[in-house]
Amino acid sequence: MYANFRKVIVPKTSRPTTSTPDSTATWLSCHYCSRLFSSSPNVRGVVVQAREPNTSYYVADYVTNTYRPDNGLIISEWITAENGENNLALTRIYCDRCRLPAGWKVLQRSQTHPIVDVGHVLLPVTPPAASPSQP
Repeated sequence: MYANFRKVIVPKTSRPTTSTPDSTATWLSCHYCSRLFSSSPNVRGVVVQAREPNTSYYVADYVTNTYRPDNGLIISEWITAENGENNLALTRIYCDRCRLPAGWKVLQRSQTHPIVDVGHVLLPVTPPAASPSQP
């Protein structure tokens, strides 16, 4: 159901320009087509899904190469944090190359969260058990 992500090192010459001079930035990419989504300076941390403690997500300030359909699915999901559980309104985002699910964009939150804010993106940390179906 979720896109897998793996860390890749991108050579300095083929990497998009970033605000960091670090040429060894780690990138999160689509597991299915290796499309780059976000570099390590944009990752704020990791959160855990409340109903499934084995499911966790990278929280990114900014991602590239994704899209959200106009009629995108909006769900409510609980995540755990230092200050307890937090309810988030999320919409699915997809890889713009392979069109498979890439993660979730935060539309709204129920309370202050130490890492997650409106506009951030949640990218799954671990690969899914089975390949996802087409959106």
